[in-house]
Amino acid sequence: MTAGKQNVSLLVANSSTTRPVLRSALAGLIPPLSLVAAFIAASIIGALVPHMSEGVGVTIVTLIVLAALAAGGGLWDVRRLICELRPPALDEQGLVGAIQNFGFSIADFRLDVTAPDGLPLLPAAVEVAAYRIATEAITNVIRHAHATTCVVTIATIKTSGVSETPEVLRIAVIDDGIGIDSSHPIGVGLRSMRERAEELGGTLTIESAIGKGTTIIAQLPIQNPKS
Repeated sequence: MTAGKQNVSLLVANSSTTRPVLRSALAGLIPPLSLVAAFIAASIIGALVPHMSEGVGVTIVTLIVLAALAAGGGLWDVRRLICELRPPALDEQGLVGAIQNFGFSIADFRLDVTAPDGLPLLPAAVEVAAYRIATEAITNVIRHAHATTCVVTIATIKTSGVSETPEVLRIAVIDDGIGIDSSHPIGVGLRSMRERAEELGGTLTIESAIGKGTTIIAQLPIQNPKS
């Protein structure tokens, strides 16, 4: 994903308008549009609203819809854009379930996804970044690692003794594959994962050795993530 799309994702995830307001705003788009565009807009309202978290803002979504329609795009183009911003699986299955289902559907090796019961409510931007990082890491294992096992662990941790609530979401993806040759330049997938973490004020580390597998660890701040 380009930096521009990442910034839009962050803006959408960090907005603070509720679904009823979103529905009203989109409905307000219909009168100025042609009959065909109005039909598309009505379909968009029905398609988008069920998948929106409470934090999705009217302004950004409205701009996306208008841009897609102005460019001659249809309902499917808008759906694709919205799904890219926030995968519907997160609302339907939660973070852990969404990662499990993604990995189990495409992995040809043993995949274990572990997380404590009752993860705290996560900021939307953190949840989306965690999902994207984990699924990109699993995809990299499938494409490059020649692994027989991959373990994904999700946990919340405290980084200081001051806060009584978890301050960081930690995602680790560990495989037993062939490892990464440190002499090779970092690939697009690893670079995008690091950018997603840093965009929120987090970190991403890569530990690997030839023949000894790879460990990718992302740590994302839960409280007041950088926007």
